[in-house]
Amino acid sequence: MRQAGVIAAAGLIALEKSPALLQVDQENAKRLAEGIAEIPGLSIEPKKVRSNIVIFDCSKTGKTAVEFATRCIRTEFGRRIRGCIRCGL
Repeated sequence: MRQAGVIAAAGLIALEKSPALLQVDQENAKRLAEGIAEIPGLSIEPKKVRSNIVIFDCSKTGKTAVEFATRCIRTEFGRRIRGCIRCGL
């Protein structure tokens, strides 16, 4: 039962602190989408990004989503945001 209390405490902190950061996350996602839209081979409609989730098409790069994400992670920028990259297949 002790572990349940630790998990519950983390949940309470998330509920108290996260909503204040949501607006910042959404602004960062919008900015990211605008930058992605300028990269040849990547497709996204920045105006459709309304949350902190950014989904774009990389099929015109000739790489799968996993290959593209793996290559991104190997860059300096990718190493800094490694935990943030998720691939949808």
